[in-house]
Amino acid sequence: MVPMKVGDRLRPDEIPPHAHERVCDDVHHALQSVVTQGSEFVINDTEWFWVNPQGQLRPTVVNSAPFISKKFQDTLRTRGWKTEATIEGQRIDGYIELPIDPGYQLDRDTFLDLFILAAREKREERLDRLCAVLYRRYVVRRCHNILVIPKHHHHLFIRAAETPLLRIGLEFETGNISSSFRALSKLESLYVEGAIDAAVFITSLDKESTAARIWPQSNRNGSFEELENRDYLRNFTAPLWEFSFAPDRISINAPYLAKDGSTFLPKDLSKEVMIKGRRFSVYKSVDGKEILRSTASP
Repeated sequence: MVPMKVGDRLRPDEIPPHAHERVCDDVHHALQSVVTQGSEFVINDTEWFWVNPQGQLRPTVVNSAPFISKKFQDTLRTRGWKTEATIEGQRIDGYIELPIDPGYQLDRDTFLDLFILAAREKREERLDRLCAVLYRRYVVRRCHNILVIPKHHHHLFIRAAETPLLRIGLEFETGNISSSFRALSKLESLYVEGAIDAAVFITSLDKESTAARIWPQSNRNGSFEELENRDYLRNFTAPLWEFSFAPDRISINAPYLAKDGSTFLPKDLSKEVMIKGRRFSVYKSVDGKEILRSTASP
């Protein structure tokens, strides 16, 4: 059984096929190395609570996001990626340089010719974004192919003389929706600055099957579902891979995810409390905090 459901959502067709295959294989392998029971990625979605200093009952996080990201990055490193890499002052989750064949280029004059032709043909596109995509892809860089360019414009391009390295930055996001936007902004900023040539972004598939099952439900849970509701790629211009992840299955008998990469079961303290007419059993989490699980009403 495959240990994690991985979705290939988006691929950059400007990337040479062998580089695309390498990135997909590495990401799938790293994600599917995240397991909790045997060879499966099984999540316990039992709802837990705690009492905050103000005496209010609140949902609490029991599954730890670092469990997922740490195992993912550990495996990615074995496949030649740098993790927690700092580039141009920005720290990103993963970075790799891949050898590729020379791509295609435009000089300044032919870029202007192509932009005018493309602007007439793609009237649904914003001109500022169209200009930025073409300029950053084919004037600034010489590593991309022209499969996405209509064939009747291919004569405007020249084949680059040198064989470049394709520089790829990766962000794996397990946080809230704001964190996802920060991760995408970081990747786009590095692309605009000329520090990377393409980007990989990974986050949970949706709230219903993934984000709100692993962590307490919130309208800020990060997922592709939430990103799509916010037109998240409106100003993104870097060639982009997108991968989603989801648990293999849900089980109330599965262990929980600890920050150190291990799994655990909360310790039953064999006592109960009543809060606003509801009865809760008291447990101790792996970090020593008392947490509460709802029991049958009296």
